[in-house]
Amino acid sequence: MSLSALLTSTREVHTVVQRALKAALTLSDHDQGSIMLAMQGARRLAVRAVAGQDPALVGTVVPTLQYSIAGWVLRNRRALYLEGHAKPPSDLEVRYTKDVPSSICLPLLIPPGKAIGVLNLNALRHPVPLSPGDIEVLQAVANHAAIAIDNAQLYDSLRTKEEQLQRLATDLVQAQEEERRRVAYEIHDGLAQVLVGTYQRLQACTETPGLQPSTAKQGLRQVEKQLKECIEEVRRVIADLRPTTLDDFGLDLALRRHLAVTAQEAGWDLEFRSDLQETRLPAHLEAAAFRIVLEAVNNARKHARSRRLSVSIKCRRGRLCLEVQDWGIGVPPQPPAERHTGVGLISMEERATALGGGFALKSSPRRGTRVVAWLPLPEESGG
Repeated sequence: MSLSALLTSTREVHTVVQRALKAALTLSDHDQGSIMLAMQGARRLAVRAVAGQDPALVGTVVPTLQYSIAGWVLRNRRALYLEGHAKPPSDLEVRYTKDVPSSICLPLLIPPGKAIGVLNLNALRHPVPLSPGDIEVLQAVANHAAIAIDNAQLYDSLRTKEEQLQRLATDLVQAQEEERRRVAYEIHDGLAQVLVGTYQRLQACTETPGLQPSTAKQGLRQVEKQLKECIEEVRRVIADLRPTTLDDFGLDLALRRHLAVTAQEAGWDLEFRSDLQETRLPAHLEAAAFRIVLEAVNNARKHARSRRLSVSIKCRRGRLCLEVQDWGIGVPPQPPAERHTGVGLISMEERATALGGGFALKSSPRRGTRVVAWLPLPEESGG
């Protein structure tokens, strides 16, 4: 099987790097080697494959220091061959000795010459002389491996994102169903009950024979009162779905008004901080931010048993940052697989990630809970 077929027959990064290292060792007659891939920012390298060394080294992370051979090769994007105690290039101050007969470190290059990692090969028994032509062949192998590794990483990243999208879509459907169920319960337990009572009173007024005008008037007054309650209930449900103040006055004032009422009902000492004032944001951002804050506040009201609540909304470095902090009983520690599994938490995380933002919850028993979320702002919003 050709090297190309060998490296492209799988899309697993782990398998690709193992095969690439094995092929390089076989071709060059070296005894020991490793492949390290650059992490974000190329300031660190992660060991992804080793041969002739402790397998436990796989997964370790090393910095691309100025005086390291791997760092030099990664920055300069060219191979470095050392035989015995040969001096390294003048711009490389090596602070350690490679006690091997010979070694070569090659950059893993993808078009248009970007280094994504390094390939290290060591000769342990005797030096392996390498001519410029030999090094050119090894560099071609390294570049071929780099392209295969990069493709495998892209596929892995795409697969991970697809899995995340699938999970988020499932969670979103669950959250939507829970929201529909909540609205249905509110209508059933509130508005529907009032309407039934109103209907029964009207029926009594129309079907009671010989009803005295004074009694009918009293009954109609009750109907009037119940209809007012219906109107208030409808307005409350609408406000819960999307408050008119959010459309009319923006996020800052809508939250101020809503939180003032909620704090009074819950008996909280409320601290609200915002640098938005009259600044208007795109409607979808305001709606998402409003919902995230309200969900966090509702969770605190239901579970925290806190006498204080702090809500902060700030624009920082192109982000709308949201924070809700209570000083209640906190959330008990949970295994990673069980974290963020509540519908409310899922809803908050969904709203943030759907817009390209992020979400985090920090809590400990008897020390309270802090919910943090951020949403990306359009460029013209600044911050």
